[in-house]
Amino acid sequence: MLEPSLGSAMADHLPHRQNRDPRARSERGSRLPRAPPDTTRWLLTQCINYDDLHQGQQQLLTDLGITPQDARAARPQQETRTRPQAGASRPRPTTVSSSIDGGLPYARSYARTHDGLGTAHYDTEHDGFPLGWWLYEQRKRANAHLRRTSRPWPHEQSLAALDPWWNPPWRISWQHTYTKLRSILAEHQRPSTSQRRWLTTQHTNWPTLHPAQRTLLTTIGLNPTTST
Repeated sequence: MLEPSLGSAMADHLPHRQNRDPRARSERGSRLPRAPPDTTRWLLTQCINYDDLHQGQQQLLTDLGITPQDARAARPQQETRTRPQAGASRPRPTTVSSSIDGGLPYARSYARTHDGLGTAHYDTEHDGFPLGWWLYEQRKRANAHLRRTSRPWPHEQSLAALDPWWNPPWRISWQHTYTKLRSILAEHQRPSTSQRRWLTTQHTNWPTLHPAQRTLLTTIGLNPTTST
């Protein structure tokens, strides 16, 4: 929620809606009220995350003259840049939007190709799109929404349909390692030394693992009685 003092300080810089200059809206397509740079950046962040805000926070923004329509119009639009790719006959599209709609098509495509999202690290790109970074942003939003409202994020099911463990209750690095190891075992390849060491650690720490982690490990043949 906005602190009253912050809302008051911002209000000093935000003109009332009825006093807005319509020319400014037509020139920029959307208009955030004139404010100091730090405040403007903060406002833009609220607009980007508007759908995830508590209703009370949305109302406070409305009181400052920012309607839901203003917030959505102020969000960065998807851009297409050309970037050279070795051996490519055409440029790769790169989006700068972190919105759910901006990245979901890439997430679907990646999940089909890689049997889920578990191998997408932070620096993973897919068809020119920064998918790993985008997933990181969605996890932050999902976790913040859950902490704030005690309810699942509205877009949770869209990503869970692609990979039920896209945002696990344990460290994402664990999920990366597990997914890679599962793929190796499915292809009847021998795990590396570091992967065998990781399996030994899971076996040793079995009692402390999340029940779902134990279930996942069991599906690849590891259980408390398995020799590693």
